Amino acid sequence: MSCPGRYIKIEFDSTDASTAAAVVLYDDQQNVVTLGSDEMLRIDSLNISVAADITVEVFADADGDGAVDDGERLAEVGQGTHLLEFDKEGLACPTGVTPSVHASGAGGIVLIGTARLFKNNSPATRPTWREDTHQS
Repeated sequence: MSCPGRYIKIEFDSTDASTAAAVVLYDDQQNVVTLGSDEMLRIDSLNISVAADITVEVFADADGDGAVDDGERLAEVGQGTHLLEFDKEGLACPTGVTPSVHASGAGGIVLIGTARLFKNNSPATRPTWREDTHQS
């Protein structure tokens, strides 16, 4: 039996994200998930711990250049532990784009988050829940 929606766990752990790197996405079975070109994430929450006095940006690198361009920033935090929760619609990422993390310098960063994966049938329609393909 399939259930509506698909829970996604977001993880990132690095001691130096001064070069942007994508987060890792996992399903509820701990399998790595790669977004299809017609799929999008809606982020529910991010818990970000930053050990050094640096700025950390979570962004949707839509053009794949590794730089945080105008309109791509999803979150920005400094040193400390930050729990970011988004409204019931979630923080939407562009279709087919896995979020990335970039820091202003070296330092320990741990990010754990939750999201839902949607299948976007066409740009003109509201995304629908992606059906879970696991049998129960």
